[in-house]
Amino acid sequence: MDQNTTALERAFQLANSGNFDTIKAIRSKLKAEGYPSTQIVGKSLINQLRDAVRVAKGDLTGAANIGS
Repeated sequence: MDQNTTALERAFQLANSGNFDTIKAIRSKLKAEGYPSTQIVGKSLINQLRDAVRVAKGDLTGAANIGS
């Protein structure tokens, strides 16, 4: 865990990496790194993370069904 990076920032880093397919996987990685994954809540935030995952995976159609 980087003391200068918040859980929210790290969640977006992970989503943008293209290495994760679901929000659940991102939460698991956050927890493994020592971040409080409990901060990753709320419909708007989850939708933003899903969009970031979709773009990172190259799906620009907006039709992907990225799980929680």
